[in-house]
Amino acid sequence: MKNWFLFLFIGLAGSGLQAQQVQEPAAPATDAFQVELDRIQVERRRQEAHYAKEEAACYQRFAVNDCLRQVRVKRRLVMEDLRRQEIAVNDEQRRQKGVEEVQRLEEKSSPAALQEAAEKREAAIQDHKERLERAEQKKVDKLQSEKDRLSAAPRSERDKSSDRPTAESRAADKQEFEEKQRQAKENRARRDKALADKVGQPPVRPLPTPP
Repeated sequence: MKNWFLFLFIGLAGSGLQAQQVQEPAAPATDAFQVELDRIQVERRRQEAHYAKEEAACYQRFAVNDCLRQVRVKRRLVMEDLRRQEIAVNDEQRRQKGVEEVQRLEEKSSPAALQEAAEKREAAIQDHKERLERAEQKKVDKLQSEKDRLSAAPRSERDKSSDRPTAESRAADKQEFEEKQRQAKENRARRDKALADKVGQPPVRPLPTPP
């Protein structure tokens, strides 16, 4: 009886060891994903602190608004890049879990089901690859757009500031011209009235002012 219990114990221990060996390979992948997510969180907190100091430094400068705008644009781009990395890790983690689930199903499925599962797996891998490519292209386009906007903004502001005196001077010139016309019309009317009083005739109506 004791020998029987001994053999049973050894068998159970061996089965437990084999089960542990089968499950252990999944742990490194999960740990790797979590390590990457933790790294992104640490980097996000570090960048938040960095740009908080950058914004505080802007208030010591003359062009406060321009400085704040540039710092916030840089911060947004960095945070969006970290978010993109986080999404990519989560997508890869889900894809890995999907692959493992498909593999488990393949072990218990018929040849037809195996073929269907293989096609789904291939489609999932291709879809994941295309999504990563689209996300990367979107990031590149956004960076280029922000770069173009930042490089064009100072020139646009200078153009507006240079146009403003011209518009004001034109308005002043127009007002001065109209005032001179009014004074000339009044002077002509006074002269005509004075001349008419001398000769005893009604004054001649002045010609209308040209538009």
